[in-house]
Amino acid sequence: MDDAEDMRVELEEALTEFLGGGTIDALKLQAITESSDDGLDMDGLLDSEDVSLLAWARAQWVGRAVAAGFRSWWEITQDMIRQRMCARGALNHWLQKELAAAFNSWREIAENLALQRSSLRGALGHMMNRQLSAGMNTWREHCANLMEQQALLRRSLLHWVHMAMFEKWVQWREYAQA
Repeated sequence: MDDAEDMRVELEEALTEFLGGGTIDALKLQAITESSDDGLDMDGLLDSEDVSLLAWARAQWVGRAVAAGFRSWWEITQDMIRQRMCARGALNHWLQKELAAAFNSWREIAENLALQRSSLRGALGHMMNRQLSAGMNTWREHCANLMEQQALLRRSLLHWVHMAMFEKWVQWREYAQA
């Protein structure tokens, strides 16, 4: 079947459905569908009620065709929108993946730098503390030497004092015995 025949069959079915099947007889219906396709004059076949009913049926049929076309367009449009949103989602996912990878590499670099900074601080602190410890040890040794010298002086002085006292005591004892 070709397109014209398909349209004729659809129009006949639509007219039969809308007209209730009995309002226009089959011969008139055939004449209407044939004349509408061929451009023939239908003035003698139909009365005014049939013409208005036919106009209404055609409007319904055209309306259904337009509605079907609109639904088809709407479904295609919605499908295109869904595809575009999926593509955007995939693109955003890819961009986020790239961004996340870049951020993770930056974070690793930052962690490594922080670890190096901590190590350098520890080494610098150890070096500074080593010098400080060396200075403290030197001061402690100096103090220990001073205390040792002081102890030697004290012992020597006490020894001299005791010797002088012992001599005086020996002299007193000799004087007292004499």
